Amino acid sequence: MNLPRFICHKITPLPGLFCCCLLISACLFSPPISIKPDKIEPAILGEEFYFSFKVQNNVTPVGGVDIIKGALPKGLSLNFNESNGSISIIGQAKELGSYHFSLSVWCFGTNYPGQTIEKSFSLRVVEKNNHQSL
Repeated sequence: MNLPRFICHKITPLPGLFCCCLLISACLFSPPISIKPDKIEPAILGEEFYFSFKVQNNVTPVGGVDIIKGALPKGLSLNFNESNGSISIIGQAKELGSYHFSLSVWCFGTNYPGQTIEKSFSLRVVEKNNHQSL
């Protein structure tokens, strides 16, 4: 909440005290930031793949995302759209296997401290005939 300084003066006799209390309560009582869903659907070898993540409980907009451990399969890439904060994996997987990676997401800090989260995921690349049994 971005209250102009003159509003803070009218609410409390001490400048900025009310704004400071709002900031502290938002930090203490906000649910933690999270990335959903928890599992990624398998990618089919050589076929178009699209999977999107949703960042939840963020107080400020998502500022960026990086793979900090592991890697995506060849042919797939991590996409971050700065205009709407969407995060996705797109492309065509070129190699079979199980791939493990960790995402790091950070949010802008404005009137609230920037939030961060790191989360690990697994992504399987399967042949078209084998994906029904998963």
